[in-house]
Amino acid sequence: MTGPSDYRGYFSDIAQRHGALVVSQAIVAIANTTANAFAMIYLLSVGFSYIECSVFLLVGFAAAMLMTTVFANLVVRDYARSMVLGMCSMAAYYVLLIILDGPALMLIPPVFLGIYIVMFWVPYNSVISRVTTEENRGTGIGVYFLVFPAVSTVGPLAGGMMIAYGSYDLLLSFGAVVIAANIVFLLASRAFRGRNGTWNAGVVTDGSPLRFVREVDSKVRRGMFLEGVQEGVFWMALSVLSFEYATDEAELGGYLSLFAFWGALMTVALGYLSDRIGDRVKILRISAALTAVALVFCALASNSETYLTGMSFASFWLAVVPAFLFAMLVDRAKDSATRGMMGREFLLNSGRAVGLSVTVVLLLLDYDLSLSMAVAAAAIAAIVTVK
Repeated sequence: MTGPSDYRGYFSDIAQRHGALVVSQAIVAIANTTANAFAMIYLLSVGFSYIECSVFLLVGFAAAMLMTTVFANLVVRDYARSMVLGMCSMAAYYVLLIILDGPALMLIPPVFLGIYIVMFWVPYNSVISRVTTEENRGTGIGVYFLVFPAVSTVGPLAGGMMIAYGSYDLLLSFGAVVIAANIVFLLASRAFRGRNGTWNAGVVTDGSPLRFVREVDSKVRRGMFLEGVQEGVFWMALSVLSFEYATDEAELGGYLSLFAFWGALMTVALGYLSDRIGDRVKILRISAALTAVALVFCALASNSETYLTGMSFASFWLAVVPAFLFAMLVDRAKDSATRGMMGREFLLNSGRAVGLSVTVVLLLLDYDLSLSMAVAAAAIAAIVTVK
């Protein structure tokens, strides 16, 4: 049986050897779980409809897909530079949310969000794939994937309080300032530059611009697309649905922090266990099935108690899915990790666009937004077919 000291020891080892990775992601998590967690609620506060909020995110996903195809070479030419540009794009996103309104607000900021998604996370995840080994990959990736849910246990609550006692402008400005701090950190750190001053993957798009998608194992490819469908629903519906049960932003922040707490509780434990059992697929299937059941529970919820219970269970089991699919990708990508990461982002954002598009169709047909959770449940349930 694994004890808490084992987790502390491994986390300490990660912190000592790859502290810059953890620090950089933690800074991003502080900004995004505090500020971007309320992006949809901010758009609603300035008069956007549910459908307009969805279009906002669809533009972002389309921009991310474009970055993984037409501009793929630019993303991986220099990891450090790409990550800095990704952070600049995210800072611009927060600033533009503050200064724009109307159609410009709906169409311009999400382009910068999409650029950030690819230019920061493809290089970052490529580095993670190179610093973990097959023997400790489940636990190692679990530690990295723990950062966001761990920070999210307090980030949304802090964001809600910032809105309650300040304003949305204060919250979004906070997000931009924290991201700017990460730019300074990345420029000062050599952790992302590799032994020869830079890490790169060479030419990614020889031939077809989607050639790198083939670097992803076909079963994992399907799983990541389905993961994207679920995430597309969640990016729009999770905060909005939760807000329907909350009295204000501060209470919403408490709800989102609660969900993150359950995800953080699950992440490292099953990663560590999978390294010992050696069967990530079995744990992934069980987690996907239980997540789907919990999301159906949320879709049928008629009061806050039922919804909170269902989403807490869903968050607990859902934490396993992206971490394990990522580990399986790295296990099977071998020497093509960066191309695999590019393929991963294309698949995720394609799935996100599909999940969100289905949500839009449901809204146009006058179905309640809660039905979108059934769409997310169907996508997650289908992951049980991954081998």
